[in-house]
Amino acid sequence: MASRKDLAALLLLALSLGMVVAWASLNLRADTRADTLHNLHAVLDGAPFRTGDDVRSDLPFYNRVLFPLLHRGLARALPFASESQCYLLLRVLSFQAAFAAFALVCRRGLGAAQATAALATALLAVATIASFNFPWEEPSDAFDLVVLALGVGAAVRRRLLWGLGLAIVFAANRESAAFLGLIWAAVTVSRGDGSRSDWRRRLVEGGAISVLSYGTAIGLKTALGPDFIANYGTPAINLARLHESLGTPDPLNWPAMLATLVLLFVACADLRAPLGRRFLGLAALFAGLALLFGLINELRVFLPTFVMLGFAVATPRRAAE
Repeated sequence: MASRKDLAALLLLALSLGMVVAWASLNLRADTRADTLHNLHAVLDGAPFRTGDDVRSDLPFYNRVLFPLLHRGLARALPFASESQCYLLLRVLSFQAAFAAFALVCRRGLGAAQATAALATALLAVATIASFNFPWEEPSDAFDLVVLALGVGAAVRRRLLWGLGLAIVFAANRESAAFLGLIWAAVTVSRGDGSRSDWRRRLVEGGAISVLSYGTAIGLKTALGPDFIANYGTPAINLARLHESLGTPDPLNWPAMLATLVLLFVACADLRAPLGRRFLGLAALFAGLALLFGLINELRVFLPTFVMLGFAVATPRRAAE
């Protein structure tokens, strides 16, 4: 059991990493801050999004109201602060919450050693910074890390209602909250009694979590968007972009960085524990879903993959017992 001193040290590390990651995000995309603030209002008002000179109302992002609502609430609670200052503060706090949640689940949920939990958290911070290769900030990214980490914690402790509640609430952040159902099924099955009835029960529970979460996201899009806008299928676009990038080799392009990050996680993971291999499988599954529904040249779509790889690093070998 971790001592209070160890947990305090790990929490300090997580908060420090959150500050560093927020600093990188805010500084790298400072020139597009005005568009980001505009889009926070656009989500809540059902108005068009703006990215530079491009103004669009056909993007399927109108369910992503969690950060905009918190931002609006913070601005009202701190009338002496500007809209931009409230945004900066909320970005810092959200990243700190993300890395604190991840580190604590590694230590308390998975039982990782102090050094291993710290390593996994640091690797996730590095991967998160690498995901800032898109010129505009996506404020939902930090809360995406939060819900995935807490979802793993709920699954490890078999807290079904916690997992379901997280998946529904964070459907107001990103559609990837539905991944909690997949996480639930993979993690709880690995810790069950191995019987067919237990497998069936865990799969049904996971399916219910995913369906209810995604249904909530669809409901929010329908209620808040100018029209119902379904998620795009992007395999053809992604394959074209991958072919283009591989056709002009560059050690600094996005495929090279993605491969480097995956190798970094795998090199630090001890995959002898079945649970660690399940996290690796979830990472591969989430990467495949990013290929189908995301734009893979924007590395932020791989954040769920990076979180699962981070947990694979943190999983102790004794988890196999």
